[in-house]
Amino acid sequence: ADPYARAALARSGELPLGLSEGLTFVAAADSAGDALKTDCAYEISGTMPVARFWTLTASSALGKLIGNPANRYGFTSAEILRETRGGFVIAAARGVQPGNWLPLAGPDGFVLTLRVYDTPVSATASALRAANLPLIKKMACT
Repeated sequence: ADPYARAALARSGELPLGLSEGLTFVAAADSAGDALKTDCAYEISGTMPVARFWTLTASSALGKLIGNPANRYGFTSAEILRETRGGFVIAAARGVQPGNWLPLAGPDGFVLTLRVYDTPVSATASALRAANLPLIKKMACT
């Protein structure tokens, strides 16, 4: 990494994943291509790429966690409620939702960040396709 990248990482305290450790996917748009907005409700569903562990978080466009009254910022593979066939549904919305609810807050857009750890999937593998990632469906906007 160049000196500027090193300085930025030192200042933020973030540590990027190495390819052998895992992968990070960032979605700034839903599956239809529309920008994610905190005043809309979304359904995130499907299955995750094969991995020992994963996390899914909502954050600002700058990558900072969005404060919300529920103090929930994401889900992990260890805590999510799953459907009978192993899939899942997460409701991302401002208002309380039943099941897996990811609260949204703030006036701006947001991004969803999926991190998969200890995965056989790599950036060059043929298994890395949009069909292997969860769908993000816009349900309604206020």
